[in-house]
Amino acid sequence: MTSKKTYTRPDTVLAVAGRDPDNNFGIVNPPVYHASTILSPTLDKFENRIPFEGYGYGRNGTPTQKALEDAVAAIEGAHRSIAVQSGLAAVTGAIVGFLKTGDHMLITDNAYGPARRFANTTLKGFGVETTYFDPMIGAGIEKLIQPNTKVVYLEAPGSQTFEVQDVIAAITTCP
Repeated sequence: MTSKKTYTRPDTVLAVAGRDPDNNFGIVNPPVYHASTILSPTLDKFENRIPFEGYGYGRNGTPTQKALEDAVAAIEGAHRSIAVQSGLAAVTGAIVGFLKTGDHMLITDNAYGPARRFANTTLKGFGVETTYFDPMIGAGIEKLIQPNTKVVYLEAPGSQTFEVQDVIAAITTCP
């Protein structure tokens, strides 16, 4: 939905990102689309659609969601962004892209409850080992890193307890 114009000044990007009045009847802010079923011209076009382009089912994206994704990508200077439907979807989507059977993950002891449950059930079932650590460990995290550690999951502030770990110390000590 974003217009093809490119803006580089931060204040201008914030004002126009995700908006495309030229293709939206002159309306500046994108309308809210409510959708469940989305039609496709043919079954072949539906089955062979390109991921992240177009729409296939309302819960998986609408023009409103695309406008938000375009705005976030423009503000962050990224090629693309993806908005998901929940915190757990964001957490698990980021984690599973880096783990496979036999890998190890470090996760703060004050992590978001559903993330802990995901690690203790789903990841464990896939053969991924998880070690929980005190979020205030700082550079001491280095002692917990194993040769098969692929993910270090940090939350700042932590869920429920709001500890703010020294993220710089934690990430600079990781190999």
